[in-house]
Amino acid sequence: MNQIKKEIKSLRANYLFRSLKEVEKRNRLKIEIKGKNLVNFCGNDYLGLATDARIKQCAITAIKKWGTSASASRLVSGNFSLHLALEERLKKFKNAESALVFPSGYQTNLGAISSLVGKDDVIFSDRLNHASLIDGARLSKARIEIFPHLDLGALKKKLAQAKGYQRKLIIIESLYSMDGDIAPLKRISSLAEKYQAWVYLDEAHSTGVLGKTGRGALEHFGITTFPENFILMGTLSKALVSQGGFVCASKEIREYLINRARSFIYSTGLNPPALASALKALEIIEQEKERINLLRENVHFARNGLLSVGIKLKSEPSPIIPIIIGNAKRAVQISQKLFALGFFIQAIRPPSVPEGSSRLRLTISAGHKKDEMERLLEALARILVKI
Repeated sequence: MNQIKKEIKSLRANYLFRSLKEVEKRNRLKIEIKGKNLVNFCGNDYLGLATDARIKQCAITAIKKWGTSASASRLVSGNFSLHLALEERLKKFKNAESALVFPSGYQTNLGAISSLVGKDDVIFSDRLNHASLIDGARLSKARIEIFPHLDLGALKKKLAQAKGYQRKLIIIESLYSMDGDIAPLKRISSLAEKYQAWVYLDEAHSTGVLGKTGRGALEHFGITTFPENFILMGTLSKALVSQGGFVCASKEIREYLINRARSFIYSTGLNPPALASALKALEIIEQEKERINLLRENVHFARNGLLSVGIKLKSEPSPIIPIIIGNAKRAVQISQKLFALGFFIQAIRPPSVPEGSSRLRLTISAGHKKDEMERLLEALARILVKI
């Protein structure tokens, strides 16, 4: 216990200690913490649907019909019509042959990756992949080759050198959650085809965001046919404002995961209100395409404003905008000053990001108002000069 206390003390001293912030109220993108009203600029409600009355009503209706829990794993008695309806809608939305829903995004990556490859296989993993992708790879017991972030030259070299493995799996995110950059999917797909590898594509932050109609990276890059060697993963908890994760792939992959993915087999099925919420969110996204257009307008507005006050940004116009501070202490101080002014933007520090790259992870939503973004830009301009 003394060692634990020492580690906590060290975390505090280095501005790396984390604590849970209690959100007491939420309305649209406005939240209340410790009695203070704040505009939330660090969530993943990209299309502004998290408090949509229509989605809330669908969740209530599902509870009345199905109850609050699946109460068993889907292979026992927890496989409801709602699960199958959502999978049918997801596969059509992603233009895939089949889909399989898991209880969470983290469990999706753990179960899918660890069952698709094993000790006789090799994984090629981007250095900045999400923790759930890293953990799924480790759990698989496959050989893991890490390549520098989106360095396709390094990836090609590693693929060419990989000999004698049964399966090769490239693991990438289409839209990276901390950097906001987009993987060059066509080039990665070409490499995978050349070296007979699978691509495991994490679309957690792409679904509802990338592509003309929000269908993700394949649509964004004009790939109209779902590639046979792709396993596409996504979450229901970001633009789809629900809970859970999913895999889109071939029918054979779906059947295989049902029989081999431990996080699917041994977990209670996703609850009815979450399923109904995701179904309604997909319906709204397909019907109200103006939401995606508004998201892009807001991203453009925020990026131009940040550039005008001297903040350096990456080229990709995504709703994830990292403001690199570098020093963890300084990032925390800026976050605290923004809090005092009515803006909630958490400081992201190691191990979530590499040492020396602590940042404010600013996320833009279709639900943000222009005046809210203008006030944030004014605040950032003042704070970044003073601190």
